[in-house]
Amino acid sequence: MSFTWFNVNSSLDNQKIKYSKDNGSTYTEITLPAGVWTYKSFSEYIKSQTKIGDKTYPITLISDDRIFRVEITLANNYKLDLRGSNFNEVIRFEKVVLSSGTHIGPKMPNLSQDTDIINSHCDLIDHSTVDGQEKDIIICSFSTSVLNPSYSFTLEPKRVTYSPTFTTIYLNWFCVFIIITTNDFITVPTINLHCQETLGMESGTITEEQISVSSREQNVGKSVRLHHTGKTWVADRNRLNQWLQLDLRAQHTKVTRVATQGSSQKNHRVKKYKLQYSNYGVRFQYYREQGQTIAKEFNGNTDESSVVYHDLHPPITARYIRFLPVELKKNTISMRVELYGCRKECGRFLGMQSGEISEEQLGTSSERDSNHSANQGRLHYVHSDKTGSWAAASNDANPWLQVDLVILHTKVTHVATQGSDGHQREWVTKYNLLYGNDTERFYNYTIPRQDTAKVFYGNTDQNTVVYHDLNPPITARYIRFKPVEWQDWISMRVELYGCVQEFTAVFTNLGKNGSQGPHAVGSHYTGQDHDGQVRVSNGTQLWTVPRTGEYRIEAIGASGGYGKESDIKNGGRGARMIGNFNLTKGEIIHVLVGQKGRRGNINRKTAGGGGGTFVVRGSNTPLIIAGGGGGIRNMSKQHLGCDASINTTGNAGYNTLLGTGGSSRRGGNTPDDHKSGGGGGGFLSNGKTAPGNNGPSGKGGKGYLQGGEGGEYQGGFGGGGGLYKSNKGAGGGGGYSGGNGGGKKGESCGGGGGSFNNGTNQQNECCYNSNEHGRVIITFIQ
Repeated sequence: MSFTWFNVNSSLDNQKIKYSKDNGSTYTEITLPAGVWTYKSFSEYIKSQTKIGDKTYPITLISDDRIFRVEITLANNYKLDLRGSNFNEVIRFEKVVLSSGTHIGPKMPNLSQDTDIINSHCDLIDHSTVDGQEKDIIICSFSTSVLNPSYSFTLEPKRVTYSPTFTTIYLNWFCVFIIITTNDFITVPTINLHCQETLGMESGTITEEQISVSSREQNVGKSVRLHHTGKTWVADRNRLNQWLQLDLRAQHTKVTRVATQGSSQKNHRVKKYKLQYSNYGVRFQYYREQGQTIAKEFNGNTDESSVVYHDLHPPITARYIRFLPVELKKNTISMRVELYGCRKECGRFLGMQSGEISEEQLGTSSERDSNHSANQGRLHYVHSDKTGSWAAASNDANPWLQVDLVILHTKVTHVATQGSDGHQREWVTKYNLLYGNDTERFYNYTIPRQDTAKVFYGNTDQNTVVYHDLNPPITARYIRFKPVEWQDWISMRVELYGCVQEFTAVFTNLGKNGSQGPHAVGSHYTGQDHDGQVRVSNGTQLWTVPRTGEYRIEAIGASGGYGKESDIKNGGRGARMIGNFNLTKGEIIHVLVGQKGRRGNINRKTAGGGGGTFVVRGSNTPLIIAGGGGGIRNMSKQHLGCDASINTTGNAGYNTLLGTGGSSRRGGNTPDDHKSGGGGGGFLSNGKTAPGNNGPSGKGGKGYLQGGEGGEYQGGFGGGGGLYKSNKGAGGGGGYSGGNGGGKKGESCGGGGGSFNNGTNQQNECCYNSNEHGRVIITFIQ
């Protein structure tokens, strides 16, 4: 966990700290350089300023993960004076306190004295949305001994005085300092004015695998982390087209600030640089300031150790960030960097009030009557004829209201409740939460490090909304509200907040090989995110979209087969097509996963074409299609004509008499040489069958609308064309338009199928899958 010491600058009056030793009256003053600090970097700086001899450090900082705070410890006879500034980060006050407004020292606070003032910096834990407003989740510590109505305190920098309570407090500004005493907790959501948490270079949260560089000097590792003191990355000399790339592994991460240093060991540094960004790591855009048409040049470093910060207006929202040096010191590129910002929020309405959560997703232990069903249990629900709330039956000894979020691993970060709408004064005053991924086993939501179920305080009237943050969040499919105490009758209206966390559905061939598609899902998707959402009809998988939103769909076509005498040991390669699509909850997406072509059992010198992979909305509206590779008869090297095409037209193959493959969504052709393989099937029609054959070989693969069956022999499901007997022509690949069948010549192949992509943010690759079945990967974005 990384503890951030938020902005240190003169405007916040938090740069100066004074200390003395031997309880003397003379203090030494330390002025902190402006910037954003972690506790580690702050501790190292304090150590460097106060070090005595080789190993004596009178002032140190230690993180305490249990309470999300940082502890200041002092050597004997040392004291710390913070009266000259607002800079304070103090915890574990049995060791370090500010007492009687004079200094911090190793004493216990005397809470009976009105002069006790203890200031501390709050920690940003998470970003979310509460009741439709963007907020930061801040955690601070309180003592029950000061939480009484007569005790007020002040928060900085905006000086607002109020009396603390145990309930959640919603404030309209960012909390920087707050009075605290010991380790009890309260969470304070506040409107988000800061999005500058460290994203993980210095802390190591960004791993080595997430860091890449264009080049590096021999024997110098990729040590590019801010404040790293070992060897620093050094790129090839005298070359400006170099870059340092960070993969944040989350699309739509917001980056609001960057920081750079030079080399930690040599006088190497970057004097100026540009930034690029991308969501998929393929097409990068230059960062430009608002209203500008040219890329911004950032001023870099003037020495090897100082940190130079730049705020980004507007922020970058992307997964990949690149630093591109444009002016160097001593013709050598060397950088250490950090990024600041915040991850994608996880606090959107999950759909009770909006109706996105359907009536079929709600369940109850009982209902008072038809006017008090689960469907009435939606936040702010008001109906002219029915009561606005769910209400349990009078004899229900174990009442609950259940919400099925459909998607496994949905992250729930907040809950909200109301009582009954209308004339009935009914509400739940206390409740528990339970959660689970099936309806057989439910678990109590508990306070961290405690085994007892957490009791949530509910409502005190009918219509006021009472919110609770879940720290830690619940990650589950099913959520149950279980009333414990109530006013007059059990009546509730509820909402859930959170996000769909890492929903990824991977569609495979379900263990099926050859020209026929699978018959059932079986247990292939058990425990996966799309478990229970897929059924099979005539080889095509029908997926019911679980949630409205934007999805990233990746379709990969199957490879063709290859003959045993071929020098290259793979068939024609399938295409890989990626795009973003807006899908609606409840609609049916048809997924046909292409199966690879195979060599003949007897005719082992030639092979069938690979099936295309199709993702289709409804029965006949293609979203994205990846062509399958052509079969290979006998090839000494790879040839692009055998591979799938990223264009809509199929390929002709190699050593055929035809110039192009199929087009206009139709099947591929086949050379008129009486010994050619079958053409690959297209979206609308079958591939052509070889003329004049006297048996079930050289058959064209069937089109998608005709069922997608592979041609005889050995064409892969998804329209792969069949091989011709007697070790002659190979089959063409299936796809949006089919690839041509291969000719009878010794070194030849069928053409790869064409592809199609109707999505945004496209990423298309012609030659991806060399020896496998196809697959489809669907990921929820937002």
